[in-house]
Amino acid sequence: MLPERLQTLLQSELQPHERILWSGQPDPSRMARKNIVPFLVGLGFFTLPTIALVSSLNKGEFDVFSADVIAAALFFAVFGAIGLLTMFSPLWAWRIARKTIYAITSSRVLILKVKPFTSAYDVIVHDRADLYSVSRKQRANGSGDLLLDGHQGANIIDNHSFIGIPDVRNVERILTTMRDENLHAQNPNATP
Repeated sequence: MLPERLQTLLQSELQPHERILWSGQPDPSRMARKNIVPFLVGLGFFTLPTIALVSSLNKGEFDVFSADVIAAALFFAVFGAIGLLTMFSPLWAWRIARKTIYAITSSRVLILKVKPFTSAYDVIVHDRADLYSVSRKQRANGSGDLLLDGHQGANIIDNHSFIGIPDVRNVERILTTMRDENLHAQNPNATP
């Protein structure tokens, strides 16, 4: 169940006579885990300059204006800041996942992403005619990802796919049924 604020946002995006077949959100912890490698890189970028700065300050003769201390401080300021910011990438991904909505309606696939620290949001829309192929990646617990492909196999990237959703097989069935109904409507003689 979507939080009330996100449910209201989704309802505001619906067209007349359009109904929601499924809606959900990505798993925030899964989105955070996808960012473990940037976290580890950031940890390295933060740790190495910190060690350089501490070792330059621990020399027997302490001179704040020595070339070693100034170089270590600059090294720390640049790379330490980059590392610290990169270490927050799992938290950032978790926050974004909590403000993302995936929805399948009677005529479209919607992905709504509320921008951090604002009330603005992005809407990614795929009309049912744009659905060409749906690929599923499923985990043992039944959750997974749905990768959407457009016409002529133009792969749509992660931002345009359903990542980390529960009961992925059920959601895939809804999408493929919608796609097959559309193909049948375009060519009534074709078999789904």
